Amino acid sequence: MPEIETEPDRQPLFVLADAAFRRAAAQVVRRARQFGTPILLWKDGKVVEVSPDEIVLPPEPGEAVREGQE
Repeated sequence: MPEIETEPDRQPLFVLADAAFRRAAAQVVRRARQFGTPILLWKDGKVVEVSPDEIVLPPEPGEAVREGQE
């Protein structure tokens, strides 16, 4: 049976999908902050409004971590 070639630097699809989802979620939060709109979340079986300022985003790659954020 022939061996399947794999690229050593290739990431599994679920890793790429998770990273894309996190980038999209961060973009939603940034836009909500920019336009002053709430974020709608599903929590405890209900839709709730959350201020985008209540959501802590992880630093983007290459962005310095500000004091008080870890």
